[in-house]
Amino acid sequence: MPASDGSISFYFFDIDDNLLILPTKLYLWNAETRAELAVTSGEFASVQNDLGRTGKWQPWTAPPRPSARPTIS
Repeated sequence: MPASDGSISFYFFDIDDNLLILPTKLYLWNAETRAELAVTSGEFASVQNDLGRTGKWQPWTAPPRPSARPTIS
């Protein structure tokens, strides 16, 4: 319900892996093999800082986010 000044209060909650364990999958992209790898959000949290760095996770990255802007041809 709006306050007398017209403002509205709202909250965002990140419940995945905090309050609930959801079956959400994130997809990593291997630039060398062009393969995708589905990982849970918990697995992603444990490897995200290693993506693209020397070692096992060097060729892996999170795919680029699609642009919200329309493509102009």
